[in-house]
Amino acid sequence: MDIQHEKQYSIAGKIIRFEGKHAIIELEGGNNLAWPSASLPDDANEGSSIILKIRTPQSEAQEKEDIAKAILNQVLESE
Repeated sequence: MDIQHEKQYSIAGKIIRFEGKHAIIELEGGNNLAWPSASLPDDANEGSSIILKIRTPQSEAQEKEDIAKAILNQVLESE
């Protein structure tokens, strides 16, 4: 499925350790971010590479619409 987006607002990082209820994520460029461990995917562990994305409600709605259109087009083309 090929979905085109105007621009991705994301940054890569790596979980370097856990402190209490937070994962410490080292981001591209060397900055660290404390992220609530409860908000991480179940398979995220120390050493896991991650991608953080920033979206507004409007951009998230647009992305969902784009995905739905791509799926519908794929279904219609396969008939």
